[in-house]
Amino acid sequence: MVEARRPKTAPDRLKIILIIQYSIIGIIILRLFWVQVIQGNYYRTVAAKEHYGYTELPARRGEILIRDNNSKDLYRLATNTTLDLIYADPTLVKNPDAIVDTLSPILFDLQEARDNDVMRIEEERKKIEPVLTQIEEQQKAAEEQKIAEQKEAEKKAAESAKTGTPPTKPETKTPTQTTPPGTPPAPIPQLTEAQLQSIKPLTDDELKQKFRQDMYGKISSKTRTQIILGTDIDDAIIDQIKEKNIHGIDAADKTVTIYPLEIENRSYAFSTLANLLNIPEEQILKLVNSKNRYVILKRKIRPEASEKIKQFLKNDKEGKFAGLGLQPEYYRYYPEKTLAANIIGYVNSVGAGLYGIESKFNVQLQGKKGIFQTEKDSIGRQITVGDSVIQPAVDGDNIVLTIDRSIQMKLDKLIAKGVQETRADDGIGIVYDPQTGKVLAMSHYPTFDPNVYSKVFEKETINLKPEEIQRLNPVDEKTGHYTLMIDAQTGQKIDIFKEVYRDGTVKYTKYKNTVGGEVYQNKAVGWPYEPGSVFKPLVMSAAIDDKDVTPNTQYNDIGPIKTDEYVIKNALLKYYGVITMTQVLEKSLNTGMAFIARKMGRNLLYDYIIRYGFGQRTDIEFDNEAPGKIEHFSKWAESELITHAFGQGITVTPLQMVVAYGALANKGTMMQPYIIDEIQQTGGKIIKNDPHVARQVVGEQTAAEVTQMMVSAVERGVAVHAGVPNHYVAGKTGTAQTYYKGKPLFGAGTTNATVIGFGPVDKPRFVILVKFTKPRMSEWADATAAPVFSQMAQFLFDYYNIPPDKKIDTRPKDVGAA
Repeated sequence: MVEARRPKTAPDRLKIILIIQYSIIGIIILRLFWVQVIQGNYYRTVAAKEHYGYTELPARRGEILIRDNNSKDLYRLATNTTLDLIYADPTLVKNPDAIVDTLSPILFDLQEARDNDVMRIEEERKKIEPVLTQIEEQQKAAEEQKIAEQKEAEKKAAESAKTGTPPTKPETKTPTQTTPPGTPPAPIPQLTEAQLQSIKPLTDDELKQKFRQDMYGKISSKTRTQIILGTDIDDAIIDQIKEKNIHGIDAADKTVTIYPLEIENRSYAFSTLANLLNIPEEQILKLVNSKNRYVILKRKIRPEASEKIKQFLKNDKEGKFAGLGLQPEYYRYYPEKTLAANIIGYVNSVGAGLYGIESKFNVQLQGKKGIFQTEKDSIGRQITVGDSVIQPAVDGDNIVLTIDRSIQMKLDKLIAKGVQETRADDGIGIVYDPQTGKVLAMSHYPTFDPNVYSKVFEKETINLKPEEIQRLNPVDEKTGHYTLMIDAQTGQKIDIFKEVYRDGTVKYTKYKNTVGGEVYQNKAVGWPYEPGSVFKPLVMSAAIDDKDVTPNTQYNDIGPIKTDEYVIKNALLKYYGVITMTQVLEKSLNTGMAFIARKMGRNLLYDYIIRYGFGQRTDIEFDNEAPGKIEHFSKWAESELITHAFGQGITVTPLQMVVAYGALANKGTMMQPYIIDEIQQTGGKIIKNDPHVARQVVGEQTAAEVTQMMVSAVERGVAVHAGVPNHYVAGKTGTAQTYYKGKPLFGAGTTNATVIGFGPVDKPRFVILVKFTKPRMSEWADATAAPVFSQMAQFLFDYYNIPPDKKIDTRPKDVGAA
């Protein structure tokens, strides 16, 4: 008997319906969670801005101030000012030609136009870079083929000369040919005429004409050409918009921008944006079709130009300039121009502080924006009984520096003059209070004006000889950037820029200041260097403090010293027989320092170097402070033990050297250096920076003895030109070799020349450092940096009204240099 099979159960339709319903409910819940939780902040912001009148209230950026310590008056190094922008309402403009004819000569800035054209060319080059790369590769291959054919022909010619048979025609192929015989070579791609024109600079006349055309286009456009649809949009939505790749829609940096004239399929574009951004499509259409009521013609108009335009508008009885207006904008302003520029830095076009104090304290200086918000009805009218929210802006803090205005001004002038007279690459000067740790002045040359910070990239024409053009070394050929070796012995180079104009003219330019943006750097704290002989008093103090020597300890200086594979010599190749340690500093003898280093040993010398703060940051209030470099003593060879004793094989910053000498000036006690005197907060609270001790480096007796040894170095030794009539100063010169391709350089234009010292010697009020990089007037610090030190010291004795402590200038007339 066969068992009957039971029929399959019919599908349970109710279960299927329930599953579908639950799935839909689940999707809705997930969507609500996504919109209300994950993206809640974004949509709340959008809704608030739609329902409320929403305006951000700008905060005033805090000021940077300095004092004149004699008058106690405060002076603004960085403050705020207003400059006008000029705008137009194209719907009200009646006569665009008259407006352009009147305004373009007033508003056009040739240098600004040239700078913008350089940026345009860089962008155009990026677009055609793949084609340029392909052209270069194929041109290189063609050149290699030509060279190979030439070598083959020469080889066959040589063979035929030996055998007497005529040479055969060489086969045409490249050294790396992989295509079958008979295959024609791939054609070298060519740039279109439009592409070639796009990467050539415009002439000055073309720039003027372009400015006029751009202005005419702006004031004649009745519809909006660019609309920012939203900002602070979630990155996931930005990515989805990018994936759609809709021409005329740009999504980047959390911002969606519409370019209506570039959109081909408006219906698809706007419906896609509406779905992704959860904005009604009608609202997008309304924005796109709205009239163009506001276009900015130019920002940061010069005050004299603003006055001219105001007069035109005031006297416009016929409505010739209808639709134009001026609107003030806040900008950073530096009343003292270049004064202390490398200390303060600058604020860029988007309000961010760069370099120096503007960068380090950007958050404190910029304050917090406020909000003004009023409730509106459905058609945008303010509801008078609705809620209004005002969150006031919080202005930034004011920062008062320890810099003394009079001292900074004097030092700036002396360093600039010194660089120019000695023909050095650059110069640095520091004045420091050893009793408090305050930096009283910090100067650099060349420098810049923070009001026009971009001018450091201005260029000037340079006429190159044919052989110099042949020596140009490419940095980036696509942008026309090269370097030119000025001095092959010292490795001195300058940046050269090649510009090819539309008419085929070639022009070579260089930075007007030679170094471009390098002038933004605070080299006093951020650029370490080998100090040379100015390091000797610090090592001498270590040896005296450890009682390895005294100022009167004798040493027999009979000649060069052999160590490892090196020979240690004195700077002027002079040797003096039996001398004291004081005379070692007076004459700046490397051999005498070798004697001291061997007595101390690696461990002890390293310990004192670290005590003086080298190899570590001082923690002064700058972002770019460098620690310098000193290897652990366990890695020193004997030659390094000796060379470190006279400042070679280690790197330090000028600030570290000043602070170390400050310890000697302050009875062996090192103070923490600082440049912020106080911070004045908006609410009236003042945060004062008080002096504090960093550490005791050497004993008081040691500091006093080394001070007298340095006085002797100025009065009777190699630092004679650092002396000041009627005043004793303690000081030391240092002439440090530089290297090129690992080899030491000799002669003028190859050294770092430094002088450091302090005064008055009984109770020092100041430490001064003067450093010149590669002075070409002389290689010696005593001939280059020392006279500037002397002038600055004389100024400070007078400024502090310090009475003379000597009556007769006892310095010898004929001394060596180091």
